[in-house]
Amino acid sequence: MDFDDLLLYTLRIMNSKGSEIAKKFKYVLVDEFQDTDELQIAIFERFWNEGSSFFVVGDLNQSIYSFRGAHPGAQRRFSDRIANKVTLQTNRRSGKNLIEFFNRFFPAIMEYVPMEGSSEFAGGAFLYIDEDKIHDVAEIVKRKIREGESPGDIAILSRISSDFFNLKRSLKSEGLDCVLISGESILKSQEGLDVLSIVRYLADPGDKVAQVGLLLSPMFDKNISELLKGKEKLGEMVDSKLGKYREELKAERIDFILNKIVLWEGYVSALLGMKDGAERVSRLGRILELVSSHVSGYGGDAQSVAVWLQNAGDSKESGPIDDLLQDKTRVKVMTIHQAKGLEFNTVIVYDLRPGIDREKYYSDEYAGLVAKKDRDFMTSPSRKIMGKSEKHTFSLNEETRILYVAFTRARKELHLVISEKELKEEKIARKGDDLISILQRTLGIWKGGDAKERKEAADKMSITLSSVTKTEPIVPREITRKTENIRSQEKARLYTQHDDINERAIAQFLREKGDRISQFRVFQEGKRVTVSEKGIRIYEDVPVSNNYFVRNGKIEFTL
Repeated sequence: MDFDDLLLYTLRIMNSKGSEIAKKFKYVLVDEFQDTDELQIAIFERFWNEGSSFFVVGDLNQSIYSFRGAHPGAQRRFSDRIANKVTLQTNRRSGKNLIEFFNRFFPAIMEYVPMEGSSEFAGGAFLYIDEDKIHDVAEIVKRKIREGESPGDIAILSRISSDFFNLKRSLKSEGLDCVLISGESILKSQEGLDVLSIVRYLADPGDKVAQVGLLLSPMFDKNISELLKGKEKLGEMVDSKLGKYREELKAERIDFILNKIVLWEGYVSALLGMKDGAERVSRLGRILELVSSHVSGYGGDAQSVAVWLQNAGDSKESGPIDDLLQDKTRVKVMTIHQAKGLEFNTVIVYDLRPGIDREKYYSDEYAGLVAKKDRDFMTSPSRKIMGKSEKHTFSLNEETRILYVAFTRARKELHLVISEKELKEEKIARKGDDLISILQRTLGIWKGGDAKERKEAADKMSITLSSVTKTEPIVPREITRKTENIRSQEKARLYTQHDDINERAIAQFLREKGDRISQFRVFQEGKRVTVSEKGIRIYEDVPVSNNYFVRNGKIEFTL
């Protein structure tokens, strides 16, 4: 059964058992109501008709999922039945100048309630019209970083993702590191692949792929020539360093073994010696947390964890998107649809083109009926259905909502970048149904207009017509680590041999109590603590009142 089947069968059950089921659910809360489709709304109506009360929260101006049947027309059909309505007008996200721009721009293109601001900062909206959009984007990002903005608080948004890799390559040449939210998984990073190689080796020491992966990794740091010369002894080279850990798998969880290997066998030390070492160690830590979370929830030996790692990396089941969004070291690049629900200090919208194969959606907004037209392909029965529809509208309304979502992601600054060649003459733009045309006729800016006319038009909308100048690339700060100082790096979490003694003492202590480790050496409020499945806490480094404390292999209770 797919998701539509789940909805269809739920609707069928509600048609026959609605009264009985509705009695069990007196109150129904629907969040993100603007994303609901016709089937979901039909289910809500069955609950409503049987006496359930509804609390519905949503912003119909953010309804941008018509490709799966979510339409404001159908949503209004249900929300209009609700008598008690409250409109929230206070924008707690964006700066005052940005809200002034929103309040002038959006009433011209959609049903819009003016916002009131609550933020202390001013912020602002900026428009760039130039031939080289990517150059402008790079200069805006460089300027914000030089002003002290964290790269992770900058987002670059586009209508589609077809040009993302060119964008990333160009930004890289300017010393700017970005992450494509649409196409990367943390488990597919080099550190993720190295962890997978370790787990595959632990599952099967004869795994040639794992052997080669490990020997080429920073842990062994071999090159291809060395591997070719010693190709008959690959297994021996890996066994000499990691063989002892396979025996420990009989008594300890695999995530604990992974932590030992990366910390004690030189992997973290090698990462810290690299140019982007701090970022790599941070990423490794998040990968190990994903593995530990999986093992805590589902258990598993080395073989099953290896299979999960492989599948999670391919399907993104591990939730790497959330992880990437939390990364403050890289600029985020994503489509406008992917940005929905997110917010950033600085938002740069650099490409509003829908693409050559733009999908057009014709809809009856009241019924939520959607038919797709792609390159004039619309056949029976869609053509006949749409021909009989009382209200036949093009997806222009959704295009305006996409602009609304893009612009309102910004907390402090919105930078809108378009190229001179994208602009249309006034007559064409006034008839166009694409985002560039909508933007032009709302701002009153046309192809061939002079600088003064454009500035006056922009000023009326409270958006600043801006330009950039070429600056030097960003030079990444060199990160150096001396081997003797690695232990002092908190993020690396490297410990002395006393920690090995402490670990054995903790495991023995809990075994004697019929208990075992649930979370090993996690950090809580800056203190390192091991938590058992029964809730016992054993601290290290700093004693905590009314808890156990371990030092040099000795465990005591601290009063």
